[in-house]
Amino acid sequence: MTLRVLGEILKKFDYRTKISGEFVNIYNRDGKHIERIIKRGIQGFAPYDPDYISGLRKRLKLDFKNGCDSEKFYDDKGLDNITSGLIDLRVGVIKRLAKT
Repeated sequence: MTLRVLGEILKKFDYRTKISGEFVNIYNRDGKHIERIIKRGIQGFAPYDPDYISGLRKRLKLDFKNGCDSEKFYDDKGLDNITSGLIDLRVGVIKRLAKT
């Protein structure tokens, strides 16, 4: 998941992101600074690790224990990335098998 997608997801939960150098600050609806995360890639295009996102969700209380399961959090955005990755993997395997 890229920073852009993460920002869109957090926006649904009334969080705002603001890039500040190599970091991204996360603010709640009242403008209070809540969290500071590392920006991935030069322009923020590198994807975040699923474990990193999981930890962020826990810190922001957007996890299952606080009533926000993965389906609600990702709302198809994360699932599209996962599905796309699996399809790409399958295509690669099929192409390798076709060469033999």
